Amino acid sequence: MKLSPSIFIPSGLTLAAITVGLLLGLAFPTPGVASFGWVAPGLLAFLLIHGENLFKTKAGSDSNHNTTSICAFKLGWLAGFSFWLLTLRWLLLMPFPGGAILGWLSLSAYLACYLGFWSWLLHKVGRKMPLFRFSLFAASAWGSLEWVRGWLFSGFAWNMLGVSQHDNIPLAQLASWTGVYGISFLMVAFSISWIMGGYDWISALKSSHPLKEDTRERFMGVFSTRYFKEGAFWLLILCLLIGWGSHSVSKKSLKNPAQDQMTFSIALVQPGIPQTLLWDPQENEKRLYELLQTTRDLVGANHVDLLVWPEAALPGYIRYDSDMSDLVNQMAIDLRCPIIFCSDDIEPDPENSENKRFLNCAFMMDDQGNLVERYAKRHLVVFGEYIPLYKYLPFLKFFTPITGNYSTGKEAKTFPWPNQHTPISPLICFEDVFPEEVRKHVSGPASALVYLVNAGWFKQSSAHWQHLANAQFRSIENALPAIRCTQNGITCWIDRSGRVHEIFYDASGNPYGKGGQIIKIPVGEVFSDAPQSFYRRAGNIFVWCCIIWFLREVIFSFLGRRKKQR
Repeated sequence: MKLSPSIFIPSGLTLAAITVGLLLGLAFPTPGVASFGWVAPGLLAFLLIHGENLFKTKAGSDSNHNTTSICAFKLGWLAGFSFWLLTLRWLLLMPFPGGAILGWLSLSAYLACYLGFWSWLLHKVGRKMPLFRFSLFAASAWGSLEWVRGWLFSGFAWNMLGVSQHDNIPLAQLASWTGVYGISFLMVAFSISWIMGGYDWISALKSSHPLKEDTRERFMGVFSTRYFKEGAFWLLILCLLIGWGSHSVSKKSLKNPAQDQMTFSIALVQPGIPQTLLWDPQENEKRLYELLQTTRDLVGANHVDLLVWPEAALPGYIRYDSDMSDLVNQMAIDLRCPIIFCSDDIEPDPENSENKRFLNCAFMMDDQGNLVERYAKRHLVVFGEYIPLYKYLPFLKFFTPITGNYSTGKEAKTFPWPNQHTPISPLICFEDVFPEEVRKHVSGPASALVYLVNAGWFKQSSAHWQHLANAQFRSIENALPAIRCTQNGITCWIDRSGRVHEIFYDASGNPYGKGGQIIKIPVGEVFSDAPQSFYRRAGNIFVWCCIIWFLREVIFSFLGRRKKQR
């Protein structure tokens, strides 16, 4: 009796799909073997189209018994599930074991559905397409689904495929035109063309109808086939983009040597407070005095243009705690520099004056100790800063360590540079992984980004390096440097080309330790006369092109089937 693939996935295919997902996961920090990102999409597509011929059930299956679309979804979901389990393993480090395990499994299962749906589309819509058209459809569908993942159900834009290339700075410059989605598109198209085309190439060599009688002539004859030409096309595109990117990076570097010899001095403090102590009110006074002392030890007699403290560095509410406010005021006056920091805040609910809104805010205090600007975080972390559907599903509170909900901020804000007209744009923690979110923050004049981050939930894990990799692309997309100050790693700054500079390490060489550093950012890096990037001006035009092409192919496929049925 034969087993139908619609209800059964052969064990070989199952293991192959899981392996593909793990390979894809290894492309991201850490370990960050970026080359695996160029292989995994093509391998998965290969399994969907040709896998049944390689992994037959023991019950036997003939050449006409192909993998069904449902089975294709299962294979894609398995690959996605293994990928997310690997790359989100740091969720298990949250100091809330039950919720950590449940969150890790449920979030991975949900995110795996996107790769499952992509696999279903390739099998249902694309399997009979010519290779070049198939690769375009697959790449467009991948980019479209990444964009959907970034906003659906609050959005989770973490670790898009293109992010795996964060160290390939020349290629990463493509993001200044297309966003990170363009790099994902290229990787999928390249991977499918070479792996699927390579398989067809080998099949042609083994064919009973040889290209030439002589083996050497047969081999050389393959170079004239469409399989080689299509792969060569994407290779040429890749080489041209890397060449253009290298030129673009060199132009951005030292464009104005006179300006670049002048620098801004910015003090970044990394408190290194364990996450569990952030919830202990008895530790508040100790935390505050340690923060102030660390800052004084760091700055000393040096003059700095700006002091930055990360999210969760200050306990309590700066506007409602006079003792804390006085100490911070005095710090600004003593150091003669403005301070950017995070603090919780409270304001009346505009819809109901009897209620209050609790906000996670970034503040700027000038060198006279006056609060001059406030930005309320607009993109909150689900189960980390609010519980969705809390009124209707109150039992969800038992699966999260938080005891209440923050409210969302209403608008993006910019803070003034010290004694300068062009402002800087603050973002708080998770907000820097959303391309469109960051772009909205710099839709007006802006000279730099400031990231205030607390990732103490995840201890010394790959979460910090993945977060940094995502943040690098926000600088490339918007052609703006970024100042990154974290609670426990990775504190540094990122230039307009996405290169990371001056990562903080403590005396023992630990990037997660307590301390800080004074970074020097060239004036020309901040106040550049270069035009705004295309992505910053135009947004997700490339994504919409992907969506249009993807929907076109789906509609044509549907209409073609209906025509055949008639």
